[in-house]
Amino acid sequence: METIEDIQRRVRPVHAGYAKRSYRAGGVREKSRGAYVLARIGWQCARLGVTGMLVFVFLVGSLGYANAPTMFGAAVLFADALQDRAELEAQLQQVEDQIDAYEKNISDIQGQKKTLANEIKLLDAQTSRLNLQIKALDLQIKRLDTQITDVGIGIKDSETKIQGSRAILAQSLNALYEIDQTSLLEILLANDNLSGFFNEMNAQTSIQEQARGGLDQIKILKTNLETQQDDLIARREDQQSLRALQQEQKQELAQKRQEKNKLLAETNGKESSYQKLLQQSKQTAAQIRSRLYQLLGGGEIKFQDALQYASFASQKSGVRTALILAVLDKESALGKNVGKCSWQTAMSPTRDKPAFIEITKQLGLNPDSMPVSCPILSDGSYGGAMGLAQFIPSTWLLYKDRIQKITGSYPSPWNPRDAFLATALYLADAGATNQAFSAERIAAAKYYAGSRWRYYLYSYGSTVMDRASYYSNQIALLQQASS
Repeated sequence: METIEDIQRRVRPVHAGYAKRSYRAGGVREKSRGAYVLARIGWQCARLGVTGMLVFVFLVGSLGYANAPTMFGAAVLFADALQDRAELEAQLQQVEDQIDAYEKNISDIQGQKKTLANEIKLLDAQTSRLNLQIKALDLQIKRLDTQITDVGIGIKDSETKIQGSRAILAQSLNALYEIDQTSLLEILLANDNLSGFFNEMNAQTSIQEQARGGLDQIKILKTNLETQQDDLIARREDQQSLRALQQEQKQELAQKRQEKNKLLAETNGKESSYQKLLQQSKQTAAQIRSRLYQLLGGGEIKFQDALQYASFASQKSGVRTALILAVLDKESALGKNVGKCSWQTAMSPTRDKPAFIEITKQLGLNPDSMPVSCPILSDGSYGGAMGLAQFIPSTWLLYKDRIQKITGSYPSPWNPRDAFLATALYLADAGATNQAFSAERIAAAKYYAGSRWRYYLYSYGSTVMDRASYYSNQIALLQQASS
């Protein structure tokens, strides 16, 4: 049975002392458990909005006044937790709205003439946006804290139910064992009449049905528990990734400040000095083409080659060339541990190992010689992303036939042409063919985190969009040189 302190630690009420006194007024632990259950019901009702809250209020009122102190303590605890979460969501929404405003401001400045004043405004806007992104990540991490707490509560509840179901099943099996030791003749002789005999037989049937039902219930509960455990691991992975992203952004913030100070020092605030510096810093077309392009999954090729692969993938998918280059840029692999582990230890045994064996077999490769990404966490999570585009094997198989239809050959995640094309097709499926800033940012976040993309929209997504802007300028310079 949970103690009062256990409940308070998990739900984290603001007025913990008051809630604690309210629980003690109930007098027994059973009431504290009931109060906690009531609080959980209240939270589920709150998720339904005003209607749900009315249901909760009606429920509390219908239970009468006998347990009023306990119920009131639960209501206070629930209300505090609900208020905390509502305030957190409101703060996060406000910060994200401010980031959107700065994104537009940055885009407007980048479209203006290159002057010292505009460059300073751009650096100031980028610095302000980074500060907000760091703040948003703080709030995202706090939100994940509450979600991890909820999942932990659900796991504990599932484990308790499994233990209870096992106990009931054990009782049923013991009863069946005892019944099996008695023959039908002995049962018949033990009863004075046929009615008693058939009652005994019906009881045996009920026990057998109870045992089957208990076994089915345990299977359902175990499946639910496994889902909850996977959810917990995923949210803890998100936390670790967000912390890594935040550290990267703090470093970028320091670089932006240094960049501004250096610019002011070198130009002494004079426009003529800035324009001279700007001309000196411009790369030639030959320099751009020969520059090395580092791929997300490791390795490097000439930028000219990367541009050809990305252009081909863009033509076949409708996704911008610059966005494809930005996503596959190694600098955008924030928080990822790439290409250092064995498939035997890193991959999901049911989801990805069979797919990986199939892919390497078709390509004539030794799976043991092809490193894959490591798990982000060391306990329970999976890695296994392959090649230049960092697809997990099961996802790669979903795109294999589409890539083969375009190229005419069996695709390889380690082939740059196929990797660029797979990335483009994935981004297209995620909505990037719209080519609007918001749609491309969402697609980039989905590429990184799949269904959990919302956590990364204003961090990883924005980072990719900055990189896409850089590559767009590089492509424009090459086009100007060739015209």
